[in-house]
Amino acid sequence: MGYSFHWPSGKNPYFVCADGMIVEFDVHGDIPYLRSGSRKSAPKTPTREILVPGVPAYVVPPVVVSSAPRASPLSGVDSAAGPRDVDAEDEEELSETDLADPTAEYSEVEKKSLREAALTMEHKLTHRVKNVFCDSCVRGIMKNKRTKVGAFDRELTHWGQLLTSDHIDSKTKKQTGLVGEKEAYVIKDVFSGLVCLYPAQTKDGADTEICIRHFAGIPGIRKPKDVSMYSDQSGEIRVACRSLGILHDNSQPGVPQTNALIERTSQMILTKTIVALLEDGLPPCYWSFAAPCVCVNLNTEFENGDSAYEFTHGVEGFVQALRHQVI
Repeated sequence: MGYSFHWPSGKNPYFVCADGMIVEFDVHGDIPYLRSGSRKSAPKTPTREILVPGVPAYVVPPVVVSSAPRASPLSGVDSAAGPRDVDAEDEEELSETDLADPTAEYSEVEKKSLREAALTMEHKLTHRVKNVFCDSCVRGIMKNKRTKVGAFDRELTHWGQLLTSDHIDSKTKKQTGLVGEKEAYVIKDVFSGLVCLYPAQTKDGADTEICIRHFAGIPGIRKPKDVSMYSDQSGEIRVACRSLGILHDNSQPGVPQTNALIERTSQMILTKTIVALLEDGLPPCYWSFAAPCVCVNLNTEFENGDSAYEFTHGVEGFVQALRHQVI
């Protein structure tokens, strides 16, 4: 359209209009604003010229080809066919991966289907499967390349036979919850897949005991002797389990792979919480509300069969009816 934007170091940014006029911006909090009706943002005549340095373009050096014919070592006859095709040889040196389009793995039909799925309510509730056409998924679910060490193959027969848990710390002030929560306690029942994140003021044994009581339903329909806990060498979890009478087993110290199940669960909840905050445009301090909501959505998801809520409470069809009613 003939407009250009410039932001010199230490000065206000401005537009250069197609007719050469200058439109200056106001900056507040490192964000440029164009004030409607402001005299400062009115088009004005430029008073100076600025030379913008540019990177010189790469120039391919000319290839000097000898005019004398050369003998071909393969054919045994003289070859005077002319200069070599240098561009063709350079293209052959590049692999197919270097020249591949990242979006070429999807057909047009698949791209259309993925774009439509990214806008559905079912995807926006949990973001369970990363969709490359969902902006919140791409921005929120980023991590290092996953390395698979092993798989969990223990056979479980009832709820609470194996619980696993861990604490998450808010290391910076901006990650503190809306009402001052600095810690989070993540707990999971491996048999049903039920997960929950409890925001807490501290990570001491008393708060941890309250979270375990609420999750396991103690006192209630379950007895402490029917529940066992697996975690790292956390003293707070050990104190809480001893107070409740729950058997506590520890992972190997210094080897995080032996506690990978709850570590992966915590990572999943954190990434889904980030996606939920990005989706709704909320600041990070709302994590103490968004994370429990994410856990509810994950526990009531039934697309891959029975939900974790049904495995826990044995209420068939209730979750489907509830989710359809909410949607």
